[in-house]
Amino acid sequence: MRILWNYLTLLLYCCLFFTIALLGVGLVVSLFFSFKNEFFLFPINQIKRAVYFGVITGLTAWVGIVFSKLIARYKSRKTPPDSE
Repeated sequence: MRILWNYLTLLLYCCLFFTIALLGVGLVVSLFFSFKNEFFLFPINQIKRAVYFGVITGLTAWVGIVFSKLIARYKSRKTPPDSE
């Protein structure tokens, strides 16, 4: 049960990290255009898009992490060849 909890918290952290990163990128782009156009615009669609893509990217990264851990666990259980 503890391992499942660790994997679920890792999923949450991955999704939160990528969502916050994409919101930060959108904020920087909006700030750049606010200096150019002299008004700040951060539309709600950009926030929704950052959340959607952040969750999708976090889920993809999590699946990659889980698969690599499973492959490493499988390879470690193989018996080494005899060196005679």
